[in-house]
Order: sequence, then C-alpha cells, then structure tokens
Amino acid sequence: MKIIIGDNPFFGVNHKVGSKVLDDENFRFKQALEVLTEANNFNCNHLMITNHPSICKFLNLMDANKLSNLKLAFIAPYPHKYNDLVAKGGYFALLKHLIRGNFKYALLNIYKIFNFKQAQEHIVRMICNSELESLGRHKSKVEYMCLHNILVDMYVASGNYLALEAFVQHVQDLGLKPVLITQNITALAKIMRKKDGFTICFSYNSAGYMVNPNISQVDKFLDDNAKSLPNLWAMQIMGSGAINLDDALKKILNKNKFSGILYATTKKERVAELFNKV
Repeated sequence: MKIIIGDNPFFGVNHKVGSKVLDDENFRFKQALEVLTEANNFNCNHLMITNHPSICKFLNLMDANKLSNLKLAFIAPYPHKYNDLVAKGGYFALLKHLIRGNFKYALLNIYKIFNFKQAQEHIVRMICNSELESLGRHKSKVEYMCLHNILVDMYVASGNYLALEAFVQHVQDLGLKPVLITQNITALAKIMRKKDGFTICFSYNSAGYMVNPNISQVDKFLDDNAKSLPNLWAMQIMGSGAINLDDALKKILNKNKFSGILYATTKKERVAELFNKV
C-alpha cells in the first residue's frame, strides 16, 4: 500500500486543535525534514502538499537535505490566495490573475472562458496551469495533481461533473496523475461518469470523524460499489488523534479497498511505527 506523507503539520494546520499560535517556521520545517527523511528510509517518497507561500523555500530545503527524489502530490488551488484576490478585487481580479498566468491558453480559448456553460471547465484547467508554473524548477517533482476538496465539493454540490472530468482529463494531458480530494465520497462517486484514470482521496476512520454522510453509509457504499470505484486513498485515518494507530490501520486494511493512505505527523518516530505495522 502506498503511504503519502501529508504536509498539514508542517504549515501549522491541525484539525483537532484548530487556530493556534504557530511554531517558528524554521522549527516546523526542521521537523518536516526529519519526518520526510525517516519516511525516505522506508522507501516512502511521496508528499502531499498545498501551494503554500513558503512552498519553494521548503522544497529548496528538501533538495539541500538530500530529499530531491521525493515526488509531490500537489494540491491546487491554495484557497487563501484566491480568497484574498476575490476579497480585494472581486472575481474579475481572480480572472485577471488566471489569464495572466495562462496567456496563451486564454488567448486560444477566450470565447469559451466567457461562455457561462464552459467557463468552470476552463477555469479549473487554468488553475492547474497557474499553480504548476508557480513551482518553477520544482514542477518536475509533481507526480499527482490534486484538486482541493473546497472546489471538488462545491462542484459536487452543484452537480458539475463536467468541471471535475475536465480536471481529470487536463491533468492526464499534462502527463500527471489526477486526484480528487473530497469530504463526501458517496456524492462524488455518484456524479462522476468517468470511473477510472483518477484517484479519490477522502476521510475514512472508525470514529466517523469528517466522514460524510456517516461511516456506516460509506462502508455500505464501498462494499456495494467495489467493482466500479476508481483508486481510493484514505485520509484522517486516526480521526485527528481520537483513534490509535493499530485500530486505524485495522479499519483500513480490513476494508481492503484502499491503494493508499495519507499520513501526517510531526514526529519521525511515528513514521517508523507506521511502516513497522503496515
């Protein structure tokens, strides 16, 4: 089973604690490098990471610490950046930002971008292009392109499978592997007509923490649709600390439907513990 290290603790995100005063960035990045080095010792070389403002600094540190072989599952978009653009200049400011980073693409598709029915499909492609270009030389590290659950679940709520399928197709055209992150696996899987060629990453744990609509319905859905689902990755497997590792892994492995686990920690000892149990 593939293990993907999650970046949340490295940038101060803790779903259990919520908002808090962050540790010094240098300290957090030092912990991150220790975790990733330990994971690399177990031949785990995948990191899921958002396009945080400090991402290039962090990736430079990875290279300097002999971790240049790590491959990224890169999440787009970085919500705070787009929220700030809209807050300061409205949606036109966001559109200008996307067109500026996709000038050639926008020029070739300008009439489609301003066509209401097709706009969302092209915007999601432009987001991918813009986010990837911002990585500069580190773009070559990206193996998986992941669509943030904020966008995925917005499209799910509106029934916009075309935008989701446009993302999957565009990422494949870029030579990368598409991942859809969601907090509602059942609703997402039901609206996607395309059933392969991508991965769904979603919350799954015995406590039902952030599992929608609830763990029993998700379990039934996974059992009933086992043959028609794409690749599945489980995240938040320990329910933000409410579940011990043994029980978390037992739940995942007994289900026997997951090809990957997203695992986030600030302690290298927990990385070793995980790999000694998987």
